[in-house]
Amino acid sequence: MCDKGQQYSASFTLSRAGGVRWFDQKVTYDNLAQVASAVLYRDKKKDAFSRSDIQQCLSLNDALTRKYGKPSLTDENAQNEYDKFITQNLNVLAYAGVLSSEMRGGKRVYEVKEPDIIRDIAGDNDRCRIFLIEYIEWALRHFNWWHNIETYSNSEHRQEDMDKLKSQFTTLLINTMSLGKRGSLHPEIEAGRIFPKVINLLAYSLLVPGIKRGRVTNYPPSDFDLIYNRPNWRDSASRKPKQITRYAHKLQIGSLAEHVSRQNSLSKLKDRIRDYQGRNSEVLDSSGAKATNIHHIFPVHSYPTLAETPENMIALTPGQHYNQAHPNGDTGKVDLTFQRVCLAMKLETIKNSVTKADGMYSYKGLARVLEVGWGLNSVSPTYKSLFKAIRDHVD
Repeated sequence: MCDKGQQYSASFTLSRAGGVRWFDQKVTYDNLAQVASAVLYRDKKKDAFSRSDIQQCLSLNDALTRKYGKPSLTDENAQNEYDKFITQNLNVLAYAGVLSSEMRGGKRVYEVKEPDIIRDIAGDNDRCRIFLIEYIEWALRHFNWWHNIETYSNSEHRQEDMDKLKSQFTTLLINTMSLGKRGSLHPEIEAGRIFPKVINLLAYSLLVPGIKRGRVTNYPPSDFDLIYNRPNWRDSASRKPKQITRYAHKLQIGSLAEHVSRQNSLSKLKDRIRDYQGRNSEVLDSSGAKATNIHHIFPVHSYPTLAETPENMIALTPGQHYNQAHPNGDTGKVDLTFQRVCLAMKLETIKNSVTKADGMYSYKGLARVLEVGWGLNSVSPTYKSLFKAIRDHVD
């Protein structure tokens, strides 16, 4: 528990949650402070309020545009982002019992049940940080999961210690949030986005290394590491002004149409490969799961020229994709041993296609994949030559 004492935990309760998630991606102490302030200063003509009522709060709009440098709440292109920004923080307050939450007429509404806490944390970053640290420990103890935090805290804080904690946390979220059952096709990825927000708050409190971009840090997180309102690396790389949405920025630089076209083309190619395989994995699998995932053997972020090369794409089950191709569900990493297996099995798929003369794949296409991916520029586009190149390659 945080060093300032248990200021809020005695008030936490699950009884008013109404089926909301206990944590989410946009829950940070600075965001919570702004949303709590909007709850405090909303139009109080009625006790119950919705997300849209909070979105109309002038003080919240002023904070987002002036303090955060974000687009206005009235910007149509920012509606989806602000929907999550407001709702996710309201839901944490509801799960903690500070608000009540229920569905009425197809719309989620809230009521304040702990006005003293709302007044205490409204607009106060320090109070909200304490609140969230106490809240997370309370929730994890409720799930009988806190011992995993203690184990990590007492470990040597190596990358493998953090990876193990992340894997355990992913299982926790799948079990407590039903990730994958509410529209999320890849619960491991969604859990991976929530993980730093939870773990870094606890690491800050316990003075142990946290996580940044998937890697364990050499030091405990600072206040700056915990906040939402900091430069986004994608926005910095593209030089996007904070005052406009990413969508609007793409329109300005003329890349959106090209991007959408490329994504549509890639999506169609993936569907074509799924249909060609009959939703069966190209790598032997005993789970009986359908091959719904199309994996780039050489990842797009490192080999963009192979993004739409069908010989570089292989049908896998979700388990194979996120447990074998990408260790611990980290799509930024590729298991090199499994990569070699995928190439060998893709060669067999290509052989069948060439034998049938169906035009789906070619040996020439795989030869190019090996040239770009492994730098093998002298492999003949034949089955025998490709088989030998894959068999003999050592990373």
